[in-house]
This record gives sequence, C-alpha cells and structure tokens, in this order.
Amino acid sequence: MSENLVSTEIVATSNTVRDEIATLASGASTVMSTFKGEGLAAKRELLSAKMNSTPLADHVDKPINLANVVVEAVEIADEKSGEISTQPRITLVDVDGKAFHTISPVIFKDIQDILAIMGQPHTWTGDKGEFTPLPVKMVKVKGKVGHFFTLKLAL
Repeated sequence: MSENLVSTEIVATSNTVRDEIATLASGASTVMSTFKGEGLAAKRELLSAKMNSTPLADHVDKPINLANVVVEAVEIADEKSGEISTQPRITLVDVDGKAFHTISPVIFKDIQDILAIMGQPHTWTGDKGEFTPLPVKMVKVKGKVGHFFTLKLAL
C-alpha cells in the first residue's frame, strides 16, 4: 500500500516538473519585471536582482529608493500542515541596483497599489524630466492577530 503512495507522489511531482519544463520550452515567463529593455544588459540586471537579493526582513524601517520591482510565483510549504501553496516573491530594487526580496501577499498588494497609482517606474519623473525613485520602507504593523509587514512611503 505504501508503494502506491510513493508512486502517486512521484507521478504528481513528475507532472509538475513536466509542466515547468514545458513552460521553459515555450518561452513563457512566470516573472513580472518593471526593468525596461530587451538587450543583454537589461536581462543581466534583472537576473542579478533575482540572484543577488537579500532578505527584505533585514531592512525593516530602512528606506529603499525604489527603482524597479520583480514579482514571481513560488511554491511554499506551510510550516504546520505541509500544504503547498503558490505565493508571490517580490524583489524590490533600489537605484543602486541593490535588491531585497520577500514572500508576502501584503507586500504584493502594496506593490499592486504602487504600480496602479504611480504607474511603471520608468514613468516616475521629476519636474525636469529626470527619473525620481519612490522612497519606501517596510514596517512592522500590529494586526488583529500578531504582526505583519507592509510598505510605507519613506518621505
């Protein structure tokens, strides 16, 4: 009987891997990025942000001059139940190219609000037409049950 359970788990994992390989082969992306440009330099900048980011949790209450955002779907296992769910992994990139990541539906909603109201970062220009980053910081907020993190303007 346990052989069937193991076999079923392997088949389920195998199908997921097959789906992911098919996505890669099709050229479809599961990453949303505000980086502009199609050239190699822009792609390297995006890849660097994803691969070299540090945890946003290490930068609580510290301002970030937001210049770009990367969002991707990742699968996370619940610590208590072990249930797998898809969550947004958000990477905030500052004007110096430093990147900070977190997995948070609340921060994802904050990013949705920022982009809906402010538009894409390449449109954030000052009075003289120069790029103006958006100063934000992650703060800890008391909720009904425990605490959560959210983005606030760091003006």
